[in-house]
Amino acid sequence: MNIRDHQLEDGIFARSWETGSEQWCVLLHDALGCVELWRDFPEKLAKHGGMNVFAYDRPGYGQSRDARNPRGFDYHDFEGRVRLPKVLQSAGIGRASVVGHSDGASMALCYAAAHPDRVSSLVVYGAHMDVDTVTTQGLKNMKGDVENAREKIQKLERYHGKRAQLLYQQWLEIWLDEEFVETFNLAPILPRIESPCFIFQGETDEYADHDHPFRIKRAVGGNAQAVIVRQMGHFPHIEHPEMALGLVLAHLPLHKEGAHADK
Repeated sequence: MNIRDHQLEDGIFARSWETGSEQWCVLLHDALGCVELWRDFPEKLAKHGGMNVFAYDRPGYGQSRDARNPRGFDYHDFEGRVRLPKVLQSAGIGRASVVGHSDGASMALCYAAAHPDRVSSLVVYGAHMDVDTVTTQGLKNMKGDVENAREKIQKLERYHGKRAQLLYQQWLEIWLDEEFVETFNLAPILPRIESPCFIFQGETDEYADHDHPFRIKRAVGGNAQAVIVRQMGHFPHIEHPEMALGLVLAHLPLHKEGAHADK
């Protein structure tokens, strides 16, 4: 396997795990994530799936350039509809499978809806198509726990540097903004998704109610499947990496016949 770092156009940092396959799987990180925070998940995905894997840091995250403007309420749509196609073009990646986590999952849904011909399969977990009451309460609890927030920001500084506090604050401010809560809704665009779509959510995920993945499934339509996974929270690839790997691999077109995750 060849692992390569890339400095792409517009100051975007990316990393690829290349197996020699013609198939690509693109990973989209969560609201506070980055390439490094995927840990060894991309390498295992490439190894057991027999495909190339690609991940990048959005502007303001990880090793990419600073964000030039404050994010708007439409930032999921902008990333999926506008920026991601440019990033993939810069990397020389065409049609691909897409795997997204949390904010990255919502962006993956936007990408698949805006560019259905470029997505061969879609796996999302911890996704949001709107803001439910569990999401809001979970974020309010996080905001109110000042000591935990301080510790979280300090940990995030290892990956985002001095930008960690701004990332944390902007994320909470948008998701707790009353206008965003009332207007954020991906349901109208989800029927445009044409690829197979697998949605899963951890049973103990504190940022969405248990009906959320099934509402996404209903909005996407016939090609979608959804499931709640026991003993998982909001970060399956960190909390239960082998189980998460198995779920993702089971819903991607594998390059190597019979490839599977270690049990």
